[in-house]
Amino acid sequence: MADVTELDATAVVHQLLAAAGSRLYDSWLTEFERLNDIGCDLLFALRDRPGDTPIGARTAHPRDIAEDLWHAFVHAARRWPDRFLEHVLSDPALHEDIEILDALGEVDRPAARALLVAAVNQRRAGHAFGRRYAIGSLIRLSDPQVPGLLARLVKDRDSSVRFAAVTAAIEHGDARCMPALQHVSEAAKTPWGTRQFALDAIEAIASREGLADLIPPSGQRRLVELRPPATRTAAVTVLEVFIHHIGARVTTGEAMARLQVGRRIHHTKAPCDGVVASIGVSPGWEPPPIMFRISTAHPPLAPRFSSAA
Repeated sequence: MADVTELDATAVVHQLLAAAGSRLYDSWLTEFERLNDIGCDLLFALRDRPGDTPIGARTAHPRDIAEDLWHAFVHAARRWPDRFLEHVLSDPALHEDIEILDALGEVDRPAARALLVAAVNQRRAGHAFGRRYAIGSLIRLSDPQVPGLLARLVKDRDSSVRFAAVTAAIEHGDARCMPALQHVSEAAKTPWGTRQFALDAIEAIASREGLADLIPPSGQRRLVELRPPATRTAAVTVLEVFIHHIGARVTTGEAMARLQVGRRIHHTKAPCDGVVASIGVSPGWEPPPIMFRISTAHPPLAPRFSSAA
């Protein structure tokens, strides 16, 4: 691709921001990703001077605009990781910005990991969201420090961080998390949902780590594991994921993901009723050994009442 002038690049970034929250956003995002690293520079420059260009389509919902702006930084980090990291390192105020901490999950560099670990360890009041997004980015980077960090976050003073750490431990925790998880599962003040997922995490980790005394008998297991279809030769790719939230209720036979297995299309379906305890799949990737875990031990929701006569 021929180099674009700074004027052309500026126009693309202006149009991208102006289209946030609208149907035009995706097409301008494609143009944005075709730029050289000046695109990253301009995005940060406009972030620092938000009054310099209109942001968001006139009829768009503010939440949709905010999501698209957030998304632009994630794409910039993925497209220009080194330039993105230069901008972040040059401005200490960005080291605790949750939008930036989330985008750093696309930057597989030692300095990015160090920033994320520092954010996880930030105990100052008001930084709970920073801890949550930082551990999420380290998980995306498959950082080996994650299990040890989760062992601390399971006991975090902020309830939202505790819940995020407990659910993450189902997929990413190890034996270091067990004492904290057992405390959470037994504490009288633990919220119901956090308690249930702590019990799920204990079972998942016990199975992974071979902690036989903590693995329930087969008839009392909480978790059902969904694995990709068995194949010796065909490539398996995740095309689409239909379940996006831990805690989502699924019913027997409900479609959870669509895979391509060689030339065939395979639909992964829930084998039982339950609550989604972990999600390991992402579109465009080979599925991991365990794609989903469904917990069958969560009590059912209260009955739904209809307003119809």
